Amino acid sequence: MTLIFFIIKKIILFFLRFCFLINLQSLTISIIRFYILFRSSKIKKEKVGILSINNTAFRRDTNYLRKNFNLIIFPDFILNFIFSVFFPIKFRRMLDSDFYNSKDLELLTLRNNYRKYLDLLCSIIQKEFCLEIIISPHFRYKNQFDIIKTFKKYNVKFFCIFRESLAAVGKDECDVFIKKYKKFKNFEGDVFVSPNKKVDHCIRRMNILKNSQIKTIGLLRMDSLKNLPIKEKKNILFFSFGYYSPFLKDQNTGRTFHNKILRKFAELSKKYPQYNFIIRCKKTMYKNNIKWLKENYFSVKNLSVDYKSNLHSILKETKLVFGIQSTALLEASILRLPVILTIFKEFRSSNFYDDYFLKNYFHLFDVCYDEKEMENIFKQRVSKFKISDNILKGRLKLFDREVSTLPLNSIERFSNLVYRFR
Repeated sequence: MTLIFFIIKKIILFFLRFCFLINLQSLTISIIRFYILFRSSKIKKEKVGILSINNTAFRRDTNYLRKNFNLIIFPDFILNFIFSVFFPIKFRRMLDSDFYNSKDLELLTLRNNYRKYLDLLCSIIQKEFCLEIIISPHFRYKNQFDIIKTFKKYNVKFFCIFRESLAAVGKDECDVFIKKYKKFKNFEGDVFVSPNKKVDHCIRRMNILKNSQIKTIGLLRMDSLKNLPIKEKKNILFFSFGYYSPFLKDQNTGRTFHNKILRKFAELSKKYPQYNFIIRCKKTMYKNNIKWLKENYFSVKNLSVDYKSNLHSILKETKLVFGIQSTALLEASILRLPVILTIFKEFRSSNFYDDYFLKNYFHLFDVCYDEKEMENIFKQRVSKFKISDNILKGRLKLFDREVSTLPLNSIERFSNLVYRFR
């Protein structure tokens, strides 16, 4: 199926390129309309039409909207291609904020031409799918500034469903975040949907939009943590992290630190064949982890590397997790799972440990300071062990502020928000 869609994409891009080349812009709009229609579910008149742009960055969060709304996806590859047709590479390479604020006459002329084309495209898409709302996971993407403005002409509201949760990042990172996005002087949308209290606080400090526009409802995907079916728990997870990460900005230290944890995790998989040991990582770390395991001769049946699977599906069969700092770690924590923080000396002696957010919450987790402690705590926690109600209460409070607003009914809150703004 993936190969089929890859071929279809190539064919679509070929025809779009050809039509732009011979100046048949109206035909490009027909092709785009047809492709969106082809990829969309049946439209139900009683449901609100929502168009998602830059949808890949949502990482499947928008799937949770399909039940309540007519969700239409504007394909990233088409949006990026159209953008490349109208803007030379020197403008495509500009920082998003510079593009947004630029008064360059050449760029303004190009943006004006782009909007003329978008005017035709947006009017047809809006009518075809009865769109009322356009959503994006961020307000910073340069390829969406003009499409949002154009849709506004047709009374389509823009909801920025913000995807950055800032989970468990320290004050320094929050200050960097504020400084970076403060450059977007005026929020172009109608509603900024914040996932949690921390993002809410940071956005308010920027003064780029009215306080009344900020609505904190939580992350849509977190609703699936509710009522996870009880299954036999055989998974042991290590949440792998990048060598260069928000909490460890030095690749050499990060690599040494990460691979020490990885080695002990792999050794445990050999000692405990009754469990499935899963190295959960982002796509960018997948090849690194696979390569390291091969080079260090860890070919073990019950040891795997995963970045594709639905995390919540894995967590329902998980017994225990290792990690250092991530949203996933905090997701696991509210499921009463033992969470072991691997705070090895490489990290403790780094210049970044002072800003390590979770060190203020060690009382809510298990903490190991070397490989020996990592194994000892694992032995204790992998047997029958229950997280106390007080610990769970503290974890829920942390999750509510750092990850997603509780209770876990973000989809309902979003639906109510949409109908209030109709």
